[in-house]
Amino acid sequence: MRPKKIAFTYGRRDYELKKWQKDAAQGLLYSLTHNQGTLLADSVGLGKTQIAVAVIRHYLESGLGGIFISCPAVLHGHWIKELGDLSDKIPPPVHQEEMGRERWQARNYKGLNLIVIDEAHGFRNPQANRYKALTDLAELNPEAKILFVTATPINNSYRDLESLMNFFTSREELIKKEPDYEKCVAECRSDNKEERRRAYRRLREILNDYILKRTRAYTVKNFPQEAIEFPQRREIEVCNYQFNEDIVELLDEFEEGGKFDKLKFPQYFLKSYKKVKTAEDEQELSEVTGVSYFMRAFFLKRLESSQYAFIKSLNNQIKLLEKIEEYICRFKDEQIQEINKWVEGINTEEELHEIFSKKITKNLMDIMKNRNDYRLQELKQAIQNDLDITRGICSRTESAHNISGDPKVKYLVDTLRQDLKGEKILIFSQYVDTVKYIYEILKSSGIFPQQEVGFMTGGIKDKEETIARFAPESNYTQDLARKKGELNLLISSDVLSEGLNLQDGRIVISYDLPWNPIKLLQREGRIDRYGSKHKSVSIYNFLPDIVLDKMINMMKKFQLKLRDIAVLGKEQRIITPKEEIELAVFDSMIEKIKKRDSTIFDDLDEDAREGVIMSLRDKLRMRMKEL
Repeated sequence: MRPKKIAFTYGRRDYELKKWQKDAAQGLLYSLTHNQGTLLADSVGLGKTQIAVAVIRHYLESGLGGIFISCPAVLHGHWIKELGDLSDKIPPPVHQEEMGRERWQARNYKGLNLIVIDEAHGFRNPQANRYKALTDLAELNPEAKILFVTATPINNSYRDLESLMNFFTSREELIKKEPDYEKCVAECRSDNKEERRRAYRRLREILNDYILKRTRAYTVKNFPQEAIEFPQRREIEVCNYQFNEDIVELLDEFEEGGKFDKLKFPQYFLKSYKKVKTAEDEQELSEVTGVSYFMRAFFLKRLESSQYAFIKSLNNQIKLLEKIEEYICRFKDEQIQEINKWVEGINTEEELHEIFSKKITKNLMDIMKNRNDYRLQELKQAIQNDLDITRGICSRTESAHNISGDPKVKYLVDTLRQDLKGEKILIFSQYVDTVKYIYEILKSSGIFPQQEVGFMTGGIKDKEETIARFAPESNYTQDLARKKGELNLLISSDVLSEGLNLQDGRIVISYDLPWNPIKLLQREGRIDRYGSKHKSVSIYNFLPDIVLDKMINMMKKFQLKLRDIAVLGKEQRIITPKEEIELAVFDSMIEKIKKRDSTIFDDLDEDAREGVIMSLRDKLRMRMKEL
C-alpha cells in the first residue's frame, strides 16, 4: 500500500514532499495496513506534521473518510495551514486540552477510520483524563487505525512508550512475537553497558513494526540527493550568574532544620485534623505523604527561575492561608466560593494545585458542616505557623530583591545589549510568572523597540498571531507581520516548545532549566530545523553557578526521602509536578552545558530513540549507586 503522488497547499505555496518524507509516509501506511496503529517519532525539525498530512490525504483519496485529529491548542493554526485544501474536507483538530476536560464526549465522534494524535507524549499518563478520553474514542471506533506523532515518546521512562503502544498492541502480543521480550526490557536496565547495548538493538528490532524513527544524521546520510541542510550548532553559551549574598543565605532555609522544614502545609492535610478518621480519610492522607518535600522542590525551582516567581509563589501561599484562616474563623457559607476561586487561581500551570484545588474546597466544606469533628484550634495554630514562616521568608526575599536587584535578569539584559542586539531571539522559561516578569523588563530596556517585543503563555488568546509575527517566513505570514509589526524578541513558556516552525529565529535562550532534559531538545528544535535560512544557530543556557550544585544536592536529599516513603508502602503517585525530577540525567545535562558541549542535543535525541528503552529513572538508579 503506497501513497500516490502527494502535493498539498501550505498557505499560498504548493510543493511536493521531500523524498525522506514520502519514504516515511509509505512506511507508515504499510504499518497501518498490518497493525492497529503506528508511531512516527522522527527527530525535531524533519516535518512530521507534513508526513501525517500525507497519510491523511491518502486515506481521503482512497475513499476512507472519518478522520479525527488532536493536537495541542497552540498548534491548531499550524495544522490548519498544513492541511491546506483538506481542511474543508475533515473536521478541525480537537485540542488535547479539550479532551482532558470532563465535559468532552467521545460518543460525538463515531465512524472513524483514522485517529491522528500530534504531540502524542501528552497522552502518556494512563491516569490522565485525556488518556481515558482517547481510550473511549478508540473503543467506540474499534476499526479505526491510530497514528501517533511525537519526537519524544519517552519523557520519563519506558512506561511512557508502553502507555502509547497499548492502543495498538499489548505486552502479551509482543511476548507472542518475541518470547524474550520481557527479558530484553529487563536487560535494558542492566549495569553492564555491553549487555544494555545488545538489549537496545534487540528491542528496536521487536518494536520496528510499530515505530518509525529517523534522526537528522540518518536523513542526511540516506537521502544525499535531497541536499539536506540544517543550521550548524555553535557551542552552547553558558550564562553564569550569581545570586546575591542574601539569597544564598536564604538557600540554607531549604536544608533539614531550616525554615522550610518547619512548614506544616495544613491546607493539604485538612483531614489530619479530624478527631476520628475514616479509612477513606487515611487513604487520602497517605496520598499526600511527601507533599512537604515536593513543595520545597517547587519553591526551590521557582527561586532558580526568578526571584519574582519565588516571591509570587510565597505571596500566593500567604493569601490562600489567610483565606482559609478567615473561613475557618467565620464559617460563612458564601465564603466557600471565594476560597474556591483562590485555590483554582493560585498557579494553574502547576499540577500540584490543579490536583488539590477540588480537595481543599471539599474538605473545607466538610469542616463547615461538621465543625465539632475537627481539632480546629490545632488547625488554626498550624495555619498561623505557616503564615509566620512564609511571611518572614517573603519579607527577606523582597528586601534583597529591592536592595540588590535581580542579578540574573541584569545578566540577561547585558547579554542582549552587548552580544545579541539585532538578532531574532526566542527566550524560554517554564514559569508564566517569570515570562511576564522578564517581558516587562525587556520591553522597557530599550534594547529592542517595544513593538518588537512579545510574550506567550498558555493563557494568551492571540497565539497564532504572535507566532505569525515572530516567524513570518517560516509560516508564510509576511502580510500579517507587515500589518501588525514583526516581533524580534519573544519570551515564552514551554507552550511554544513543541511542534512549531519558529526557525526565523537564530537564538534560543533557556532562562531556566527544566528537570526533564527532553524539554531542552524541544526548545532548541524550534529554530534548529530543516528550512532555516540561518547557517548557524546559538543556544544560551542560564546556570546559577555554585548555587546550582547546592540546589542539586538538596534535590538529591528530597529524592531519597521520597524513595524512603515509597519503601514504606506508599506506592501512589504522591504529588508530582508535570515534569518528574530526573536528577541523574539533569546532573549529566548540567555538566555538558558547563562544558559548552552542543552534542547534548544529539545525546538527548539518541535518548529519545534508544531510551525507548532505558528509562531515565533507571539511569537515576545507576547514578545513585555511583554516588
